[in-house]
Amino acid sequence: MSVLKLLKSKPMPDKNAPEYKERYEREVAFGRKFADVSGISWAARKLQVFANNHRAAFLIIVFGIVILCFLTNLSRLVISYRAADGRKAVATQRVDSALQQKKIHEMKTQMYNQDIQNKHHEEDKF
Repeated sequence: MSVLKLLKSKPMPDKNAPEYKERYEREVAFGRKFADVSGISWAARKLQVFANNHRAAFLIIVFGIVILCFLTNLSRLVISYRAADGRKAVATQRVDSALQQKKIHEMKTQMYNQDIQNKHHEEDKF
């Protein structure tokens, strides 16, 4: 579906509509063939058998993974927050600070170059 069709809010085609039925069946057949070739269907069957035979263990594993992901994200959030203690400034303040440091560096470089030129002029006088 093109973006234009989505923006015009045309209804989604029904999979049983005659003009889309052949295309839908081709795509489903291709998806099944891809799943068989890549091994996804085999893994899904094995997972389904395990889930049916060991319901409690499967639920513990799934919810354990979800809780582990949540705790990992929470710990990374805390680490990130603690690392930013010294830099609690908004973006504009950071940009201003960086520009000021750049300006100071340019001024020092300019003064250094002037000192070198002055030394060369003094040497030329002798």
